[in-house]
Amino acid sequence: KNIDFKVTFNEQDYLVDVNPLLFTSSVLNNILHNAIKFSDENSIIEILAFANANKVHLSIRDFGIGIPESIRAKVFKLRSKVSRKGTNLESGSGFGLPIAKRLLELWQGKIFIPKSDKGTEVIIHLKGEVYEEEPKKDSVCGG
Repeated sequence: KNIDFKVTFNEQDYLVDVNPLLFTSSVLNNILHNAIKFSDENSIIEILAFANANKVHLSIRDFGIGIPESIRAKVFKLRSKVSRKGTNLESGSGFGLPIAKRLLELWQGKIFIPKSDKGTEVIIHLKGEVYEEEPKKDSVCGG
């Protein structure tokens, strides 16, 4: 689809208490897959990450066809099984976002999709902090 990604983050490392494999394969992969699926050719997806007040915030935003209000309220409900065709008629199972939500809840996180006039933004909040490595006691600084 020739989609560009604009990634913005603080030049810091973040510590979050998640299973890294499940977070990337079942949370991030599902959200990014949806962003690509519902985006038009030659568009952009914005990813923003930052930390404050013992929370790590992640926003993934596309500028595609968006989610109708009637569906937005159901996308995280496993029993609703909301699935639509993408902009190139890509199919989906309808299970990705409910699974992502359940995993994030296990890690005391939250996921939500605010109302948007154009495209879709998925926001994740996780308990975490900026990782600040303490200087090693034996390290020597030259100058």
